[in-house]
Amino acid sequence: MSDSRRLVIRFQQLAEVPDWVWDRTDLEFLCVSDNRLTGVSPRIASLTNLRALDIAHNAIESVPDALGALPNLSDYLYLSDNRLTAFPEAVTRLATLRYLGLTDNQIPSVPGLWVMLGDSGTSFKTSPAIGRCLAEWVVHGKPALMDLTPFRSTRFAEGKPWVDADNYGRERLTVSR
Repeated sequence: MSDSRRLVIRFQQLAEVPDWVWDRTDLEFLCVSDNRLTGVSPRIASLTNLRALDIAHNAIESVPDALGALPNLSDYLYLSDNRLTAFPEAVTRLATLRYLGLTDNQIPSVPGLWVMLGDSGTSFKTSPAIGRCLAEWVVHGKPALMDLTPFRSTRFAEGKPWVDADNYGRERLTVSR
């Protein structure tokens, strides 16, 4: 990629991307990270040759639907360290995207993504029940075996960790610490 198709505007304290950027339809790489952006213009749709986009380390609260219509955005999309509170639906239309960075946002769940994690050695004996509950949840909308609400991922942000009924060791340990 030649330098003329690459644009980097970092650490400039920009509140918005300058309008002239959207006229650069030849761009394949755009980096506007580490600014003060709170959003992205729907005019991003004009950057049809864009293969990589870095808008991380800003204050972006949502991304425009137009982002999902970028036909060549396939290398990566960095949205990390922003203020996103929901998974950007537009991203689901980027069928060839190889890397999506969403760390350090406040996204509590991703529609259609089922995850069971955070286990320790004790999960060896509970994994059959956990697997069954997860399967019931996917197929029937909620587990029939037991209520998994106390183990929801949002419990940490809500300040409601699970407290074990039994005390293990000298200090009171919990499943969610």
